Amino acid sequence: MSKKNLLLSLYNSHTTNIQNLIPNFNGYICPICLNAFNENAINKKLITDGHVWPDYLRKKSKITVNQRVMLCKKCNSSAGSRGDKQMQIGEKIRDGNKTGNLFGERLIKLNLKPNDKSVDLNVYVNIENDDQITISGDWNRTDPKDRKAFENLIQQHKPLSYVVHPLHNLKPSLAKVGWITSAYLLAFYSLGYRYILHPGLDFVREYIIKSFESENENMYQELESDEFKVKQYNNLYFIDPELRLIIPLDGKEYIRLEINFLDYQISLPFHHVPYLLNHLINFFIPNFNDQLPMLKKTGNFIYFIIDSSMKTSIDSIYQYLMGKNIEKINNQANYR
Repeated sequence: MSKKNLLLSLYNSHTTNIQNLIPNFNGYICPICLNAFNENAINKKLITDGHVWPDYLRKKSKITVNQRVMLCKKCNSSAGSRGDKQMQIGEKIRDGNKTGNLFGERLIKLNLKPNDKSVDLNVYVNIENDDQITISGDWNRTDPKDRKAFENLIQQHKPLSYVVHPLHNLKPSLAKVGWITSAYLLAFYSLGYRYILHPGLDFVREYIIKSFESENENMYQELESDEFKVKQYNNLYFIDPELRLIIPLDGKEYIRLEINFLDYQISLPFHHVPYLLNHLINFFIPNFNDQLPMLKKTGNFIYFIIDSSMKTSIDSIYQYLMGKNIEKINNQANYR
């Protein structure tokens, strides 16, 4: 499929989804900034296709290649250079630490004796199983004096102690924004505009958009909420992304969306019509109330896997749960 045909296909699927929610709307809305565009924006290159997951993560799962949404060019570029970039750096560092072939050029400090002045090199580092290291690089970021001192140390054929410093350009808070952005886009890819256009998602978008504008990592922490968060599993690993609707059984937690991919768990808020929730549960679990005592013994929540895309979800049970055909009855829709 040509690039233009891909964009037209995405544009049509997005506009069809919008019109199911807002019948008289003629155009496309970027899911991040919520700016509206018409079809001419394709030729003007104002809107483009965006992958839900960045390139390095798509290499880990076959299904992620087809998980695309349309984004305005500005949001796509901003997300790619900020959260996407940092989450990929974070994963490359983790993968490198597992293999010993450390990602990125590192500062390594070498010593013959503990109290000697260290020799500082900026090089690529591979750590072998026996704790021996191999270094490589073009020496451009290493002081010539340190390189000369390193050559002198090597000629002495004596054991060297070393400290490898962390990669200097990793921003963990911004990497977290990247995970939340991808999770948000997967929810959009699966559930469409009825999900993201609810006011309860405004603060998630604000969190994402703020990351486009500032280098201040403390700001991201200030904007974080209990209703959207990133965790890592100790003993679970998901080869492919999975979107779940989580329903707590104790009534103490919010109903939420949960996105699992690799060993990450991302939680997002989910709005629903309360009295329809029982219909959903009993649709999947007949005689749910009779089974509830047993279910509580096996865990504190139940979940349903949402396996759909914007093209197929228009008449799904989740659309009705989010208020399809009863949007005007605002007092029955509760964001939890």
